Amino acid sequence: MPETETVPEQTEYRATAEASSPHPEDWGRAVSVVLQDLAGQAESAGRAADALRDAEVLLRIEPIDEGVCITATWRPAAA
Repeated sequence: MPETETVPEQTEYRATAEASSPHPEDWGRAVSVVLQDLAGQAESAGRAADALRDAEVLLRIEPIDEGVCITATWRPAAA
C-alpha cells in the first residue's frame, strides 16, 4: 500500500488590491475584491463558502503613489 502524504492545513490567507484614491470613501471596491479573494482561497482549500462569516480579518492600508494598497489577512480559528 503506498504511503500518503499529509498536507498541512493552510493557517493564513492573504489577498491584496489597490484603490486609486487616497480617500476611504472610495475604497469599497478594493475591500470587496480582497474579501472575495480570501473567501475563494478558503473555498479552494476545502473550507465552507461562508467561512469568513463571524471571522476576524486584519486589513492593512498602505499609501501608494495615487491611492492605497489594501491587504487583508485571515487566520482561521483552529478546528
